[in-house]
Amino acid sequence: WLLRESLPHDRSLAEAYRSTDITIDVVNAPFINGFSPKLLECFASGGFLLTTRKQDIATAFGSRLADAIGYASADELAGKIERYLSQDRERRSITHEMQAIIRRDHTAAALFARTLPGAIDRLRARQR
Repeated sequence: WLLRESLPHDRSLAEAYRSTDITIDVVNAPFINGFSPKLLECFASGGFLLTTRKQDIATAFGSRLADAIGYASADELAGKIERYLSQDRERRSITHEMQAIIRRDHTAAALFARTLPGAIDRLRARQR
């Protein structure tokens, strides 16, 4: 196990994600709903991450991928660490699937396409 210090939000963080076999994200109380941006950052960088199981991950990425990267107990986390450290091909396959979804659904353009039309409609409704 290697615990790393804080890294700046730049190429060095992306390289750390990419060069680490498994990153573990323990989601804390503020993320009762939603998920940490580390999930997107890590997979987009080409890394692999295991995180606390959340329904919003299943909604965003599908139940199969959410089950593959999510854990609900220390025992489940330990089992997935053992599994994925010995299954490089499976780990890379999950990373590639996550990257494809991130490129399609989690870019600034995709965010604006989802949110701006509703925001414009609300602004127009206020002007009436």
